[in-house]
Amino acid sequence: MERGQFDAALTDLQSALGKRHTSRNAAQARLLVARIYDRQARTDAALAAYADLRTTYPRDPASADVFLRMADLVQQTRRPDRTRVARSYLDEIVADFSTTNAAPQALAQRAVIEDREDARVTDPVLQRVVPAALVSCRQLTESYPQSAHAEAAFIRLARYYDDMKR
Repeated sequence: MERGQFDAALTDLQSALGKRHTSRNAAQARLLVARIYDRQARTDAALAAYADLRTTYPRDPASADVFLRMADLVQQTRRPDRTRVARSYLDEIVADFSTTNAAPQALAQRAVIEDREDARVTDPVLQRVVPAALVSCRQLTESYPQSAHAEAAFIRLARYYDDMKR
């Protein structure tokens, strides 16, 4: 695979999965299949392979990273609901994999999407309508203050609060 022989690697992996689909390494093999499709820019096939991995191994820690990649990929499609679907994948990471490094990254990605879409929600803390990204940034800074994404979230949060004063 490292030499760019993706089709050969894909054939070998699919053959191995056909013979030993329940082995301990099956999850990693399925992940490799999805990554090959991804590297080949076969977005629909990659999404399907990632979804299969997520469904087959829902509690596997690799599923958090799968959700992150699926959120990225679905935004590259022409689906009319791509933003909603991407946000739902990111929400699942925060809900189901909150102890992984993917959770703060998911919150940061969700805030970017919310900013881009100019999404607004009623904030239960401030009891007013605010940019949805404010809520995501606050959740990130409160739940993961030591994460790599926290500093940028603190800065964005300060800007949101400053903008609300005007």
